[in-house]
Amino acid sequence: MKQLLATLVLFYIITSVFPQGIEELAPQQKPVVYEKVYLHIDRELYSPGDTIWFKSYLVSGITHKFLPGFKNIYVQLISTSGEVISNRLLFSFYGESFGDIALNDSLPVGQYTIRARTKYLENFGEESYFHKRIWVSKPKSSLELDLPDEKAPKEIEAMFFPEGGMLVYNATNHIAFKVISTDGRGVEASGFVINQNNDTITRFKTSFLGMGRFTLMPKEGEKYYTIIDNYPETRQEFGNILKDGFTLNYKDAGNDVLFTVLRDFKETGKKNIYLRASHKGIDLFQREISIDGFTQAIKLSKTLFPLGISKITVIDDNSNILAERLVFIDVNYGNTVKVETSKEEYSTREKVELKLEPILAPNDSVTSTLSVSVVSEDYLSSVGNSQNIKSYLLVDSELKGAIESPALYFFDEETITAAEKLNLLMMVQGWRSYYWDEIVEKVPDDLYGWSDAGLSYSGYVKRLFRNKDIIEGKVSLTSFSPRLFLEETTTDSVGRFRFERLFLADSTEVMVTARNERGKKNVEIIPDTISDYEFNVDTKLIDQILGGINIPMKYYREIYMQQMAEREYIFEEGAIVIEEITVVGSITDEDIFELTKPHYNFFPDNTYIITKVDYQYENIYNFILKKVGSTWLDKYIITRDKLHPIIPRIRYIVDGKTQESFQRWIENKQDPIEDIPIQNIYRIDLQKTIGKTVKEFYYIFTKKNPEFKSANWGKVISLVNGFQQPNRFYSPKYSLKNINNKMPDYRPTLYWSPEVVVKDGKANIEFFTCDNLSNYVVIVEGISKNGKICYGVERFSVINRNDY
Repeated sequence: MKQLLATLVLFYIITSVFPQGIEELAPQQKPVVYEKVYLHIDRELYSPGDTIWFKSYLVSGITHKFLPGFKNIYVQLISTSGEVISNRLLFSFYGESFGDIALNDSLPVGQYTIRARTKYLENFGEESYFHKRIWVSKPKSSLELDLPDEKAPKEIEAMFFPEGGMLVYNATNHIAFKVISTDGRGVEASGFVINQNNDTITRFKTSFLGMGRFTLMPKEGEKYYTIIDNYPETRQEFGNILKDGFTLNYKDAGNDVLFTVLRDFKETGKKNIYLRASHKGIDLFQREISIDGFTQAIKLSKTLFPLGISKITVIDDNSNILAERLVFIDVNYGNTVKVETSKEEYSTREKVELKLEPILAPNDSVTSTLSVSVVSEDYLSSVGNSQNIKSYLLVDSELKGAIESPALYFFDEETITAAEKLNLLMMVQGWRSYYWDEIVEKVPDDLYGWSDAGLSYSGYVKRLFRNKDIIEGKVSLTSFSPRLFLEETTTDSVGRFRFERLFLADSTEVMVTARNERGKKNVEIIPDTISDYEFNVDTKLIDQILGGINIPMKYYREIYMQQMAEREYIFEEGAIVIEEITVVGSITDEDIFELTKPHYNFFPDNTYIITKVDYQYENIYNFILKKVGSTWLDKYIITRDKLHPIIPRIRYIVDGKTQESFQRWIENKQDPIEDIPIQNIYRIDLQKTIGKTVKEFYYIFTKKNPEFKSANWGKVISLVNGFQQPNRFYSPKYSLKNINNKMPDYRPTLYWSPEVVVKDGKANIEFFTCDNLSNYVVIVEGISKNGKICYGVERFSVINRNDY
């Protein structure tokens, strides 16, 4: 068999194809407008109470250039159960924005997902959103650590992928394979191929993250089986081997690429076939190949291909697909930003100076800003930073399914190059998993959300006490923020109104007032309560897109040592440390009754603790109407008493004071309780009675105990979840005055900036190390004006302690 293979290689005919020999193809359809959102996140491992720092990059899905203009980006922190822990709304200005998420001190330990999307990406589903795993954990001593199990997994799965799509008899077939454990991670393994007589045909073994490749020339009349060493149950047969077919082999050849088309070596007839190349659904070129024999090799310049993944298809005269595969084309697999430190090793609390220089073409530059994080490598996954801007834009967002540690594919190792890793990925992950095949099926005219910028506030205005629309009524909106503004509009033919492109900071109160067509205020405003965020997310799809995260043991040691140092400092300062508190039960209605005895001497029928979820009700009136479901709202008794001619069936006691509303009912026909925004309330107690007049008493307890103002019909106050106003990352500066400060400094992230300015092609930054002896990683990310992905990484160590 080896002699036969060597003989076949001698018959290869190599044809060099230059640009003038390429047939350019006209676009088959209008290309889909597509965008990508990526987050540079400072690290991957956190503790409760930490802050997650991130910058968003919104770029064209085709060119990777920043999207001009303004756009909303929705960022969420999601638990494994699908609960949304935090929501952030970012305002993307010409493709850039940044923010942060402060983790609660009581946040449960475990794995979380950071998810980012735009309205437009909702057209394409969960697969188009940005996702990244992080891990949150508390300190553990060495006795509490669960050491990783180094034993081989009990169960594995082996998958085999013929290059080009199908196996062909009497031809050299290149076959990729992947071996994974039950958690989806690659497993180091070896195996062999046997025939029906149990003769060993060839052996194979993995070379990177459970992946590998081998060659096989099947003979007609024989059957072939694969078996993984030590796992006899994995035996499986190669089926559907073609008698009259083609294989397609790809090889990286420096500045060129080499494609080899093979068929049954017994075939001698001449056949015209075509090699077609496409990139992100756009046809690049087509080359006619006249194959007169069993093989034909074609060399092409890499300049014919854009950076990233392209699809190569071999077709016949009738456009039938004979073979197909994905290829990854790149000339420079390494850094595109030069990062230099002033030295390689530092002491604690010492200044570090960094020089950054993007490696760009003469006609290109960084006109935006770079994002830079400097973090202890112990706060990254056990394989290092598992994702970066290059791996996401070029690989993660292009292929379907979970990719294990995608950032590792762009670095050479001693035993395998980056080009070889990416070729394996294209053969395994890219086998029928090219995401652009689905994107191009979308019809551009049917897509929505492209111009989603700013906030919207909408609602309905009706007659007071009547379900009659207010047509052409005037509605105004004013914000209670440092940047006061006034927006006005009119209601439409069904009484609806809408304010668009509002730019408000997070948690801003707005007041909306309305008048009817005659300028009278006896109207009722009913705001819409539709939210752009979900409170729960289906994590099944996310789990199919993302793998888990590997946690290094050093991480637990680092946060444990940090806690010990902080405790020692606190003891020296004379403070008292309270040990971890164990929650043994939750507060009950009886407990609430006991805590609130000074207000009343009865046990309430219902108690409502107000949370952020209840803010959608705007005010107490809507809360009682929609959540409590009271049937006594807007009902009253007419009496002959001149002092109290109208008695409402509901009475309110706010912070212990009864609200007399009889006169207001006469003047305004308005329930006075509508003036208290629901966000100012922390608890409402309900007492039901069997009296002839008042049927329900509501005891309301406010957070700020605001003065109970007189109400006006035609007005509503709402709390708007606007754009996040990001905090500034704190990085201390040490000098002779404060370097001896005994307060421990164990910052995992030494430096974070989403706005590093590049001037004259270079940028300089500086920061100080902390008290932690560790290896640190500098990660630089950005996008040039021409859409080139800027990425650089450098390392340094803190090995000495200063005497201070």
